[in-house]
Formats: sequence, C-alpha cells, structure tokens
Amino acid sequence: MMKNPRYNIYTLIHKGLRASLCQHLVELGRLDDTDTDAVTQQLNACEHLLQFCLDHLAHENQFIHAAINVLHKTPLQTESDHVQHEREIATLREDIALIKKLPALRRRHALLKFYADFSLFVADNFMYMNQEETYNAELLWEHFSDAQIHDIHQRLVTSLTPEENLQSMMIMLPNITHSERVEVLSSVAEAAPEGVVTMLVTMLRPLMNEREWKKLNQALVETELLAEA
Repeated sequence: MMKNPRYNIYTLIHKGLRASLCQHLVELGRLDDTDTDAVTQQLNACEHLLQFCLDHLAHENQFIHAAINVLHKTPLQTESDHVQHEREIATLREDIALIKKLPALRRRHALLKFYADFSLFVADNFMYMNQEETYNAELLWEHFSDAQIHDIHQRLVTSLTPEENLQSMMIMLPNITHSERVEVLSSVAEAAPEGVVTMLVTMLRPLMNEREWKKLNQALVETELLAEA
C-alpha cells in the first residue's frame, strides 16, 4: 500500500520561480535592442524578479533553514549556495544599471552578454531548487511532522508584507496545477479578509487559458469561494 506523499514546503513557490525565470529569459532573448522603451521595461522586469529572488533567499534562510539547523548540525549545502546566489544577483543588478546608461548603438553586445549571464543564473537556480526539494525536504521530513512543516510555512507567509504576499501569489498561481490552485485559494479564503479571493482570481484570469479558467471558475463556484457570474 502506497503511503501518502509528505508535504514539500518548496514545491509551489519553486514552480512559480521556475516559470518566471524561464519567461524572463525568453523575453530577454527576443528583446528588440533598438527600442529603448522595450529595453528599459524588460530590464526593470528582470530587476524586479531578481529582488524577489533575493527576498526568497532571505525568507528560506530565516524560517526553513533555521528550523533545520536547530536539529541537524551539519551545515546545509544550500546555505553556501545562497551566499553565491546573492553575489550573482548583485552582479546582474550592476549589469542592468550599466546597460541602462549605454547609448543605443552599444546596447546590442551588452544585452547579449546579459542574456548569457542570466541564462547561467537560471540554470544555477534550477540546481539549487532541486537540492532544496530533495535533500532539504527529506531533512524536514526526518525532524518534523507535516503539521509542523505547515506551521513553518505559515510563519514565513505571515512575515510577508501585503505587497510581497501578492507578488508571491501572482508568480505561483498561474504556474501550478488546477488542484494546487484550488487548494491555495481555499487556504487564502480561510485566512484572508473577504474579497481577497475575488481580487486574486480577477488578476489571475488574463494569465490563464480558457480551459484552465473555466475549470477553476467552476471549482470555486462549487465550493462557494466565488459567486456565480
């Protein structure tokens, strides 16, 4: 008889991060280097995502890794990974600032190099996240019950500002499965003020295809999380 899978604290937010990193990489690859407004907009979007990644590292350090380190005395590989990650983010942000100052004729080569460097950053992220989702998750399962891991996650979420919480939701919700989406929105409905689920669904609608949207809308109406239109 198969056991129910354990709760993995990393899964959902990492799905969102993977999707966002890939989307930004694709947009960088097709960016019109002759269009100053488009370049500025895309670089600003990359900078925004890099800040989200930096905040994500801090939250993992403060809540998840701190909890593991209390009971597991061997230093986590992801702690040194995070330090390296922070250096990479700082370098990419410096590159963004420099590119913004370049005249149009000198942007092409700089943007191509930034695209290559950002692609390596994405690749490193994927390796780091897999390490956390496997080795770190197993350490959590060894020392904590699922209820305790959920409590760690809830303390992390509670620490977020409203802006950080909304950004996390909008990175995550479009890029997870239907079942996961309904579960997240159900949890939000239990904890958040009235109207928050409706606001999230309204923001989510343009990011979903028609089939996804109809299925989500039906599920939310059936569970009375959303009024029938």
